[in-house]
Amino acid sequence: MMKKSLLFTTLAAATILGGLGSLPVAAATGDTATSNATIKFTENEDKTTPIEPGDKDKPTDMKGPLSLDLVPGLDFGSHLTKQENTFTDGDTHKIQVTDGRSNNTGWNVTAQISDFKGAATNSTLTGAKLSAGAGTVQGAVNGALDPTIATTGVHSLAVTDLDSASGAANIFSGDADKSAGTWQAQYDADAFKLDVPVTSQAADTYTATITWTINDGPAK
Repeated sequence: MMKKSLLFTTLAAATILGGLGSLPVAAATGDTATSNATIKFTENEDKTTPIEPGDKDKPTDMKGPLSLDLVPGLDFGSHLTKQENTFTDGDTHKIQVTDGRSNNTGWNVTAQISDFKGAATNSTLTGAKLSAGAGTVQGAVNGALDPTIATTGVHSLAVTDLDSASGAANIFSGDADKSAGTWQAQYDADAFKLDVPVTSQAADTYTATITWTINDGPAK
């Protein structure tokens, strides 16, 4: 009898303690709990649509994550020969770059021009030189330009006397860690200038090709 009674008492105590252990614990001031919030990013490998391009500007259809989206198409008009030697493009223009890379190493855009060749004569417009003042830099977010975005890490660079012999010149540049996202260099009318010596001018329509190149890293 003694053993049975002791066994019963022990089992009853265990049952009571087990039941107490499953009861909710009352919260106290300062107690904490945790949960998770997640977000995933992937680098954009598609095209970025140019924002408000000018009439003669050319979308490049270049794919990301680092892309040159928009470049200027220049037209210096029709003029009488031997009357003047400096000509300007009267349109506004834009260069647009998008950097969606994860490493934030910066970037630069260069411009290189070929000789101007005559359509009828194939003659070279000797001494023709292209120049452009620095444009105004503006950043974009959510597919729209935003004047409140700081532009201290992105630079529009003036180019002077660009011709086929001068090679590529830096025209737009973004610093490391300061130039991610979409940026434009915006040029006022007459910002692009072409100098042609009077002695080289002969009746014909002359065309040159400008090669715009996007590179990793800021301009040196």
